Amino acid sequence: MKKEVIYSMDSGFREEFHVDGFLFSGKGSGKKEKSACIIGSMRGNEYQQLYICAMLMNRLAELEEKGAIIGDNQILVIPSLNNVSMNVDRRFWTSDNTDINRQFPGNAHGEPTSRIASAVMKAVDG
Repeated sequence: MKKEVIYSMDSGFREEFHVDGFLFSGKGSGKKEKSACIIGSMRGNEYQQLYICAMLMNRLAELEEKGAIIGDNQILVIPSLNNVSMNVDRRFWTSDNTDINRQFPGNAHGEPTSRIASAVMKAVDG
C-alpha cells in the first residue's frame, strides 16, 4: 500500500486539509495500470462508506502482500472526500454548504468542493 495525497489546501482554522488516497498494486514490474477506484464518503454523515473502505483496505493489503493482485493492476481507495464536515457533524461542505458529489467533474480553479472533485477526476484519469 502506498499513501498518496490526492488534494490538499490550506485551512485558516486548523491544519492543512488533505484528501488521501491509498494505492494497492500487483507485483508486476511494468508501469502500473489504473484498474479501479473506490471512493467512500463524500458527505459528512456517510459513516458506513468510511467503514466499508477501511474493511476493503484491510483486505486489499492482505491480497497485495500475498501477490494476489494480478500483474501491473493498481487499485485506488479514497476513504473520504469530506472529513472536515464529518469532524463537525455536518452533511455538506462546512463553509458554503455545497455537496461534493454534485461538483463532478469539477473545476481546478473553482470553489473548494469543485477543486476537490477536479483533483479526484485527475487522479483517476486513465
